[in-house]
Amino acid sequence: MTRRWSSLAVASLMLLLLMIPSAHAFSVEKEDPGPTHWQLDIPEKVYPVDGFGHHEVDSLLNSRNSDLIRLIPSDGTNETDWISRSNHLSPREISNSICYNPNGMVLDEDGLSDMNWLWGQFVSHDIDFTLTQNGRVDGAAERIDIPVPSGDLWMDPQGTGSNMIMMFRSIYNQSTGIENTSREYPNSVTGWIDGSSVYGSTQETADWLRTGKGGLLKVTSDPNGDLLPLAAEEDDTAPSMSFVGFSASERYIAGDSRANEHVGLTAIHIIFVREHNRIAQVLESQNSQWTDEEIYQTARKYVTALMQQITYQEYLPSMNIHSDTGEYDSTVDPSISNAFATLAFRMGHSQIGPLTLRLEENRTSIPQGSIAMENGFWDPNSLVTDGGIDPVLRGLAFTTQEANDVGYIHALRNMLFGAPGMGGMDMCAIDIQRGRDHGIPGYGAFRELAGLAPTNNWSDVTSDSELASRLQSVYPNVSLADPIIGMYAEDHDWIHHFPESNEFLTMHSTVGPTMHYILKEQFNRLRVSDPLFYEWDPDLSHVLDEIQNTTLTDVILRNTGIEGMVCLSMISEQYWFENSGEDFTNSEDYCLNENLNFAPGPPIEINNPTQDRSTVLNAKMTERTARSGLGGIDLGMTSQWASYGPSIAPGDCNGDGLIDIAVGAVFDQEGWEKGDEFRTGRMNLMKNIGDNQFIDITEESGLPISNSTALGLTWADFDNDGDLDLHVSNFGEADVENDFSGAPNELFRNEGECIFTEIAKEVGVDNSGHSSKGLWADYDHDGDLDLYSMNFGILSEEQLLVRQESNILYQNQLKETGMANFEPITILAGKIDGGTLEPRFDGEVVLGEASSIAITAPENPSAQMLTPSDDPNGKGSGMSWAGVFVDMDGDTWEDIFIASDFGFSPFYNGSDSGTFKTSTFSHNFSLPGTGMGASVGDIEGDGDLDLCVSNFGPNYLWMQSESTNWEEVGVDRGIAENILVNWDCKFLDVDLDGDLDLWFGVGKINPYTSFNNNSLYINDGTGHFVDGIEAIGLLDQGKTMGSTWADFDGDGDLDLVLGDSNIGIRFFENDAAQRDNVRWIAIDPKSTDSNDGINKDAIGSVVDIKFSDGKIIRQAILAGDGFTGCSISEIRLGIPSDVEIEEIRIIWNDGEVTTMDKWTLNRINVQNYDPDENLFNEDVNSIVLIMIFSIIIFFISIIVFKSKQIEKQLEDDEKQNSD
Repeated sequence: MTRRWSSLAVASLMLLLLMIPSAHAFSVEKEDPGPTHWQLDIPEKVYPVDGFGHHEVDSLLNSRNSDLIRLIPSDGTNETDWISRSNHLSPREISNSICYNPNGMVLDEDGLSDMNWLWGQFVSHDIDFTLTQNGRVDGAAERIDIPVPSGDLWMDPQGTGSNMIMMFRSIYNQSTGIENTSREYPNSVTGWIDGSSVYGSTQETADWLRTGKGGLLKVTSDPNGDLLPLAAEEDDTAPSMSFVGFSASERYIAGDSRANEHVGLTAIHIIFVREHNRIAQVLESQNSQWTDEEIYQTARKYVTALMQQITYQEYLPSMNIHSDTGEYDSTVDPSISNAFATLAFRMGHSQIGPLTLRLEENRTSIPQGSIAMENGFWDPNSLVTDGGIDPVLRGLAFTTQEANDVGYIHALRNMLFGAPGMGGMDMCAIDIQRGRDHGIPGYGAFRELAGLAPTNNWSDVTSDSELASRLQSVYPNVSLADPIIGMYAEDHDWIHHFPESNEFLTMHSTVGPTMHYILKEQFNRLRVSDPLFYEWDPDLSHVLDEIQNTTLTDVILRNTGIEGMVCLSMISEQYWFENSGEDFTNSEDYCLNENLNFAPGPPIEINNPTQDRSTVLNAKMTERTARSGLGGIDLGMTSQWASYGPSIAPGDCNGDGLIDIAVGAVFDQEGWEKGDEFRTGRMNLMKNIGDNQFIDITEESGLPISNSTALGLTWADFDNDGDLDLHVSNFGEADVENDFSGAPNELFRNEGECIFTEIAKEVGVDNSGHSSKGLWADYDHDGDLDLYSMNFGILSEEQLLVRQESNILYQNQLKETGMANFEPITILAGKIDGGTLEPRFDGEVVLGEASSIAITAPENPSAQMLTPSDDPNGKGSGMSWAGVFVDMDGDTWEDIFIASDFGFSPFYNGSDSGTFKTSTFSHNFSLPGTGMGASVGDIEGDGDLDLCVSNFGPNYLWMQSESTNWEEVGVDRGIAENILVNWDCKFLDVDLDGDLDLWFGVGKINPYTSFNNNSLYINDGTGHFVDGIEAIGLLDQGKTMGSTWADFDGDGDLDLVLGDSNIGIRFFENDAAQRDNVRWIAIDPKSTDSNDGINKDAIGSVVDIKFSDGKIIRQAILAGDGFTGCSISEIRLGIPSDVEIEEIRIIWNDGEVTTMDKWTLNRINVQNYDPDENLFNEDVNSIVLIMIFSIIIFFISIIVFKSKQIEKQLEDDEKQNSD
């Protein structure tokens, strides 16, 4: 769909929004971001820097320092120094009575965003700036201080009665203010919408801002994107950046001196500097012969046109103000009116909210939090320290602004530019006083100007009777009221007479009728009098359509790393979320950044001060949820703490080489948080279509889209047909009193192309317990995958009760019978049920009695149910969350480790007999805990598998010191400080530096536990870890119940998908492989011959990569590690820059070894089952023949020898007889 805009269409659609609060205002499809501008040519005419000569009739009009004009004559007199209403109440007293909302904040009724008032401020700074006298006039500056009432709570709490809000009068034209000639006030900037806020209104400022090369503007380079140029302390030529005596400690320079007033305003300035430079770079690449001046003026003209387009086709229409009528008319006076500058265009002051939200891509707060308005003045450096402009712009687009009314927020009314007594001022009082300073007439004169009937009753102005009463007590005469207060008080719906049709129609706007009139009148005059207004500027005729199809969101997206934003950012995303019947991020009202190209930043040194360790992190994660399509997944519900799920399981279900994603259900298993009954959820299957983008294929796949409690998901090719099937562990309901509240597990057979048939009962794996996870491995080495199905039991967080439950081992009969059916053999295989319940027969699920888990160990709250006396043999707590099913001790037979809650996590040692031995304590797994997730990997390059276990409390890191002994080293190795609710754990080389890092997914489990951030510990190369979660860009507070790391885009590094039950599914792209001199390798073992005796995906194999420095990094091919998800059946590792790979060995799960004779870096190397030759076991028949031949030769030799002996004996006997 091509986006076409017209003023009529915008007006009609905007009016629809304003009349119907839940209606969508516009439907917009994002076009390719960043036009090429190949049709732009060197402009024939440009805006004069100071505006002089731009008006074709009167050169002075709207030039810098030209006077504001009056719509109504001044109400001041020479006797009052041209001050109006000088005998009225103090503006501070009026502010205390009127400028607040007694019921708290009132949001804009039309859902306008903070971007709306901020754009108004940005445009206001482009077209008007009346300076005050302080420091700018010879002699003493005139003041018009505002008396503070005695005992004022904020500004005179001591009751002195002498405090004042210091205020300087505006500079006025010295040829005015004489006798009967009222004072007039010069506009210190150009009055045209000409981009002067970006480029400056003086030649000195404009020159300073330019680099002089390629038409570019100066910038300050920053890892989060270019910022405004920072002036050196000794640079006396830099333009002043201050306002009424206030300035930032750092001098970031812009075309307008107020650019650093607030971080949101600074962000908008930065966007348009970036846009100018983007255009300039494009133009230079296409027109190498153009000069710096030609490129600069062409880019400036385009940027100015964008500012005009956004103002007239987004900003004004969003308030139902339409000033885009009429043709060019050189006789119209464009001058900024005093009423506009001093009254109407100050409307944004009442629309400002108390917080500037700074948001991540998923619209949660950045770790540094939001900025309170009173703390946000003159602090542009926060853009350097707190992630750049992207979080600020997301927050502006998300937040609904305050209503345009009499209410000012506390920060503006009592703490403007500082705390009371320390610079703190009152914006409402200042706005009132500035109107008086300029001699602005009373409210009644402006009502008459706008065509409203005279009144002396405030109930004719506002339908709010409480406000009318307050106004009456301050202004008994409506007509003599301070006009800004009267305008603020007006209702936003009124009857308007249209003389052309003689109709009286109800009008609605974000502002009342008087402000509406002044704003519309001013912007109309500015437009029709401008000979270079973009709609009729001949230099822009070839790109007019391009400009008219550009929104503020477009400009933001093509100059930031923001993934997506509401297409018309004048309407808040918060409003869309609350009023849209659909997920608007999947609608055409939400624009995606289609051209993101994140340039890797520099390596970052990270430190562990407690252990005096540091390492370098050379990777960054960037959230790209919106673009990925995963943000639109319907989880059915969100939960802050109580629910289970969603699990995340990666697997290529259609064999196209792209990793797809299965998503488990979010369900409130106890019905506690939602305050109602147990709730089920749904599953989702997302197909990878390339370039880190996914589409939902759940319905056609055959997976359940309702009534699901899918907790654990594991991909595995159980039938050895070459495609991945999906095992689903269903939990059911956490009902302590119901023995049958579990749910049967499901096994979805892949029929090809990700189309599934559910067959669990048919093949015998429909475990009906409260299941948590399925682990797959070929424990009997017959070439097919067997299943260890775990049950967690029941946990009632609300009642603090638990019931343990037994697990089941299923043996696959594929090799024995040719059919992939399963037999339960838990007892036969060594009573490996995960606890002490001991089922009576194989296949039985036993549910224990309820036990209390009242908190007695705050440092590890859940590790208290069982003690050695309760479980003397280390059989486990019977509450199994997850585990690993692989040969951990190097004897070639699969072992099982179960991460168990509320006690000991059992270790079952496999053997060639097909039975397991409980070896928990003999292998030193002697610490009780609250095991939730588990995984294996080699942390220090000694060629064996170490083990991570996530806990509700300190996490465990078990390091293998010898094949039958593990030592817990978490504290020593630097990973134990996170003591909250840790769910997932994984070993991975996130930064591709050749060692395994450690990930913990962290969540919440009840209302009494606190959110904590996920943990990512970076290996320093010695098996010690440094926390890198913030440095890599993953610091937030989602409730991460599922997570997975995989190379979804095929670029070599591991990307991250999070399943946050309180937020949704989120996607983060890794840039490690894009960095200089990074090398990596991936190994994917396979079996292509059914006679190999190895399962297709070589589950259970381990891969050793030996480096030239002697390190051997071991990784395992698993199906079902982590917490509730699984991993891809491959290993991946970076290669340090100073070493090479010497050898790669695959130890298959049958004990055979393949030493790879060749490999290719920076790609996935598929290695088929091909064991090394073994002279002692190459050809049994040959060996047997050799042995038989040897025996025969031996016996022949004996016979010959004996024959010789007999013959010699006979000869001797004959000789003796002859003698």
